[in-house]
Amino acid sequence: MRRTRVVLDDNDSGVGCDLVFSARTAAIQEHRQTLWTGARRSMDATRFDQFGRWSGEVRHPDGGFGVEEAFCHGTKDRSWGVRGVGEREVGGAPFPPNGAFFLWAPLFWDDHISHAIFFDGARGEALVREGIEAPLYPTEAAVPGVEDGLDRRMATARHRVKYHPGTRLARSAEIDLIDHDGGTRTIALDPILNFQMKGLGYFHPEWGQGMWKGELATGAESFDPTQLDPLAPENLHVQQVVRASDGARAGIGVLEQICIGPYAPAGFSEFLDGAKG
Repeated sequence: MRRTRVVLDDNDSGVGCDLVFSARTAAIQEHRQTLWTGARRSMDATRFDQFGRWSGEVRHPDGGFGVEEAFCHGTKDRSWGVRGVGEREVGGAPFPPNGAFFLWAPLFWDDHISHAIFFDGARGEALVREGIEAPLYPTEAAVPGVEDGLDRRMATARHRVKYHPGTRLARSAEIDLIDHDGGTRTIALDPILNFQMKGLGYFHPEWGQGMWKGELATGAESFDPTQLDPLAPENLHVQQVVRASDGARAGIGVLEQICIGPYAPAGFSEFLDGAKG
């Protein structure tokens, strides 16, 4: 689908929108992501991604703002399968809480996109590694259909993250995309803006994704991101708008991240400790 319209009518929250997503890539399917907790599959999912531009307007209680297609890059994605959201299934002996490390990095360049997906275990062992490059089309009309088959899959990918002291929030990051001939493209990421994913329901203590609230329930809240406890569980899942550079080209995109529990490469030894200064 090349064009998608998203409308949120006026409501008690005061937040509304009328936005259009205009595709600039074909749809790109990530490889299947399967994670285990003991002998139980805790995740078995995949997603389609599409890169493009947004336009329209957003309304909020203090006014609103226009979204111009020329300046607003973005992605849309659709995932399906078993994921750790919503109310948990029960059955058999419960497992103790386990940690999670996840990075997701869709990036726009002049004539193509790059994408990387990572899941790690507590020792830093690779559970999921995927790197992708794909053509970026100049206009919506030039996108040739649902899938164009031109996405280029890397042999593997690597990451390195430096954290702000006392937090699990990335101060900077590097991603290596490694092709099947061993060639490595290193991308440096410089965060410039934070977005709390609990605003979409991830890890929200009351309005978590997939939680049953009855046939119709609405709610809203406001918070100052600068006043949040960065190590509270509901605040660990973050997307950062990032500037990207591979030494020859400049790009822009997002670094999505969550790290809960011990994680040896960063020196995290407890469930919710922060980076050392």
